[in-house]
Amino acid sequence: MTAEHYHALHSWMDAHPAVSRCVVALDRWLPLIPFVCYPVLLCLLNVRLFHLLGSQAALDFMVTIARAVFVPGFTFWGGTILRDKLNLPRPYEQPGFEPLRRKETKGHSFPSRHALSAAVLAMVWMYFYPKAGWAMVGITVLICIGRVLTGVHHIRDVVGGAVLGFALGYAGMWAGKWALALLYGSEGFWSTLVGSLEVRTSHEVRGVGEISRLDALWKAAS
Repeated sequence: MTAEHYHALHSWMDAHPAVSRCVVALDRWLPLIPFVCYPVLLCLLNVRLFHLLGSQAALDFMVTIARAVFVPGFTFWGGTILRDKLNLPRPYEQPGFEPLRRKETKGHSFPSRHALSAAVLAMVWMYFYPKAGWAMVGITVLICIGRVLTGVHHIRDVVGGAVLGFALGYAGMWAGKWALALLYGSEGFWSTLVGSLEVRTSHEVRGVGEISRLDALWKAAS
């Protein structure tokens, strides 16, 4: 969006102060929803895990929860590194560009971390609770619109951030699951593998009373 295009939008906003205040408020508070809801999701997942304790499915679900933690974490970290390396300018760094919401940040424009984070968290929600996930996708879209209307990001910044977030979230939650299933035959591999550590066999081996846990682990993995 050029300074001329945004000036026309800004003039329209000035003529409709209620709309202007609404846009600024949404841009300020809407990004909080994904971050506040994420700990709620982790609590719900741990409640589900509690009900699975004592079963072979518990370990598989622990691996799934780990993906729900590491996928957003690595995505946010990678996005931060990428925008630091690119260091593209913000829209309001153009001459004559007056943003609706004033910010002092210079550069670090692409990708938008608000869009990136909201998108990847939406995919995590989608994996466990699809209806809530679609709601988070809608919130992500609104966040992207707000970041552009307030003049703190280019359209390319929010589109790039959202696409990266959705793609990496999908890769981490769905493709990661399928990769494990393809590599080890089933997601139950992990519960079988670690469960074998607790199995003490009673076979006699050259006068030794039991096969060691390391041997049991090797047999489960081979």
